[in-house]
Amino acid sequence: MIKKVKPHVKFIISGDYNQLKPVADRISPNYNYSRNPAIYELCNFNKIELTKCRRADDTLFNLIKFDNIPNLTPKDFKMTSHVTDYDIHLCYTNKRRIRINTALMDYKSIGYKGPKIELNELKWDTQSQKVILQIDTPVIGKINSNTIGICNNERFNIIGIEDYIITIQNDYKTIKFNAVENSTFQRYFRVGYAGTCHSNQGLTINKHYLIHQWNRYNDNMKYVSLSRSTDYNNINIHVDKLSIDGMKQKQLNKQLKHTKLSELENDANIMNDYDTAYYNYYDESKLNEIYTDTHKSRKQMLLSKLKCVHCQSNYFNNGVFINYNNCTFLCTSCYTKLNEEEES
Repeated sequence: MIKKVKPHVKFIISGDYNQLKPVADRISPNYNYSRNPAIYELCNFNKIELTKCRRADDTLFNLIKFDNIPNLTPKDFKMTSHVTDYDIHLCYTNKRRIRINTALMDYKSIGYKGPKIELNELKWDTQSQKVILQIDTPVIGKINSNTIGICNNERFNIIGIEDYIITIQNDYKTIKFNAVENSTFQRYFRVGYAGTCHSNQGLTINKHYLIHQWNRYNDNMKYVSLSRSTDYNNINIHVDKLSIDGMKQKQLNKQLKHTKLSELENDANIMNDYDTAYYNYYDESKLNEIYTDTHKSRKQMLLSKLKCVHCQSNYFNNGVFINYNNCTFLCTSCYTKLNEEEES
């Protein structure tokens, strides 16, 4: 409409087609906007593609080129389970965002002696949460508001608290308002330690930050979360401690397992395991039907002692993360359940 009424108006449209797709796109989630004729017409059929990244170093820029995103794994970056070491967190779900913000607010309040305000969540807003506001708490605007003078996703830090009056500031403005009156803070802001990948796709991060729920991201979300950084060394991927321990010990345990079984297969009685037609190699129920303790081989006795650390199952055939020192392992059912609980 503007172009038709005032054709002399020049449009400059910038963006990255590899970032997140429009939410609830009415045309199609697979529509290619880079070939949209309306965009070409608005820009007088001019298109400039920038090949030099001014935000990140060359190492990061070359690593996260979109064609290479499917090949990246957490192992390509620093992995950690220490949430409270970071003040910026990117998540897949709002549920995880709320959990991380709660953890960081509780952690930051330990030993804090300055002024603070505690506010309950809004009952009608499922994305709201109970907050502890103190000096240096990061906050982010969640809507555009001329009344307060903020934009959606604009970030601030709290620099002053006096009674219920909060002063927030960023590089461009300072704003003072009553946080309690009319639930102003809860209606206009969220605590900003953690945010979803969608809400942070315009952010530039020049400090260490932590990416959560990596395995739930699609390629566009991975690209957005990684390209927020100005430096490769600032990127950290959150992995729960069980997974970290597993990744560090999996290969060692695998080697230990094969070594143990290899030693046992040299036992003189081991051939009984294979010569018996009724014996299923790791099926202890059938093993007990045929053998008494006096006839069990060393391998059979070792396997019969192993139990899952969570469900106490002794069905070793689906065991992972074996610990021969205390005769325990983690069965795949419990491992899957623990991961699902963490993701939820």
